This record gives sequence, structure tokens and C-alpha cells, in this order.
Amino acid sequence: MPKQPLSVRLPEDLIARLEQSAEVYEGRNDAIERALYRYFRLVDDARRSLRERFSASEICAVMDACNGMMLDRPHLIWAEVADAIRFNHLDSKWEIDGQVLVNKIRELSDVDLYGLEEAIRRFWAHAEEPTEEALRIAFE
Repeated sequence: MPKQPLSVRLPEDLIARLEQSAEVYEGRNDAIERALYRYFRLVDDARRSLRERFSASEICAVMDACNGMMLDRPHLIWAEVADAIRFNHLDSKWEIDGQVLVNKIRELSDVDLYGLEEAIRRFWAHAEEPTEEALRIAFE
């Protein structure tokens, strides 16, 4: 596959980490390419596996709770869901055990949380679609 040039701006800590990786790979480009392929593979696998670990109602409750949420801190998704259950009674709306859902989210690994974040972003990017289609896209 042909490669195209790309310019990015990175914080100093990532540049330092990139330089470390570049020493063991074939330079910066190779280190970046490998890191991105690995990251996308891990997140994609995690995102797809979540569909099997949560019920359809639990997934809908998470999507509902995260409508409009700033997703820059995926490790706090559980708190957003807990608040939506407490203040908006999402557990009743979706007929789920709210505490079980919050615990499931809290037990997710970092990679799983990145997958969940990606699924939420995909879902809301396709909010104009019927819900089932938006969910399919979110977890494909």
C-alpha cells in the first residue's frame, strides 16, 4: 500500500516515547505505523467484544447516559452512567440493574474502555440512523 506524508503535532512526552520506539524499529515512521496498527487492532477487538459482554438494554443505557458527554476521559464513563441512573432513572427506563451495569463498566480494562469510548462516538456519529443500525455501526 502506498504511503502518504502526514504532519502531526505531538506533546513532548509522546515525542520522547516515539524516539525510544524509533531506536528499536526502523525510525520514527515505522514506530508510528506499528503503534497505530496495534492501537487500532486492540481497540477494534475490544469494541467488538463488548457487544457480547453487555445486554442490548445495558448498551442502550450506556449510549443514552453518554449522550453529549465529553469523552476525553473514558475511565469516567461509569460515573456518567451512575449519575444518569441516579438522577434520570435510566435503570428503570431500560429495565436493567443499574448497579450491575456500573460495576461491569468499572471492571473494564483500559483497552476495553477505549473500545467503549469508540463505540459511543460511533453510535452518536450515526444518531440519525435507526437505533439498531447505529448500534451495528458502533460495534462492527
